[in-house]
Amino acid sequence: RVLWVVVDSLPPDCVNDAEMPWLARLASEGGMASGGGHAVMPALTYPNHASFVTGDGPTSHGIAANRVFRNGRWRGAEEVGPSVPTVFDRLADRGRPVAAVFGDQNLVGVCGALTATTHWPRGGVHVDGTALAGTGYAADSEVLAAAREMDLPDHALTFVQFDEMDSVSHIYGPRSREAGETVRAVDSGLARLADAYSDVWDETLVVVLSDHLQEPTEGEPVPFDEVVASALGVDPPPNPYEGDAAGRWRTDGTVAWISREARSELGDPVRLPGVEGSGLLGDGTAVAWGPEGSLLGLDWGQRGDHVSPRTARQVAVVGGGHPAARGIGESISRKPPLCTEWADWVMEVL
Repeated sequence: RVLWVVVDSLPPDCVNDAEMPWLARLASEGGMASGGGHAVMPALTYPNHASFVTGDGPTSHGIAANRVFRNGRWRGAEEVGPSVPTVFDRLADRGRPVAAVFGDQNLVGVCGALTATTHWPRGGVHVDGTALAGTGYAADSEVLAAAREMDLPDHALTFVQFDEMDSVSHIYGPRSREAGETVRAVDSGLARLADAYSDVWDETLVVVLSDHLQEPTEGEPVPFDEVVASALGVDPPPNPYEGDAAGRWRTDGTVAWISREARSELGDPVRLPGVEGSGLLGDGTAVAWGPEGSLLGLDWGQRGDHVSPRTARQVAVVGGGHPAARGIGESISRKPPLCTEWADWVMEVL
């Protein structure tokens, strides 16, 4: 069996004896990527979770941002879901029981987890009374309680996402006292989650990842919508969060997604005021990002954010008593793993 946990926004540097002693001990049973693994770009939660569970990049699974342009409008990635099979689909086809638990309720749809044997929150909707963290997703204590009620060792795969680290880092900043306290709480929660497997530890592989890290944000945001609209000779969107109505671009944190058509006009690399760098995705679309600590267009009054390549490192730790822990651990210790490698490793073990 496999216990697969993703801690949103957890930075690799936190995996040490002082801050996360349980996770550091887990790494001693298998291994870890000391510099972290590699996220897919953009370094957002939804594209990276879709890549975790499919083993494909955004240009294959179709989720290149938190909102995607489909049928003439912007839609939430949770409405669209991945366009290729997930580990949940593949295990369902083999009759293997799977549990999936998410702090971010939208990830039920983003990860295609409706095909899991059991999932929480049901249908991707938190029931009234669920304790929420500051950005509106479930507190880690709720995620842990929901997972512990599922008879975890009875499932071939248990996928768990803890979201509170991301919420705290957005609100207070990734280097804040509150973020440090959350790191230690996450370590305690991981230990309690793994304790459910104590009787079958020798048969269990544990994978602990993060989807990205965060960087502090400060100062005025780059007015990217006005800049790109001027370059294209069009009007900027009235509400930046809604994106360009024609689907040519959309700002999202420290990065902007740019369509193939708009990118062909803007050039490669994209050279606009306030843009520090840009990169092509496999389908000809592009992402652009600003200087360190700057947001593109959107300002939620938060002190931390992610999405640019500067935030694309991921925690990557394996352990447990299963014999595969050593082999995968040695592999990721030698070469930092790609986000898209984990699905195949998990399926090989199962």
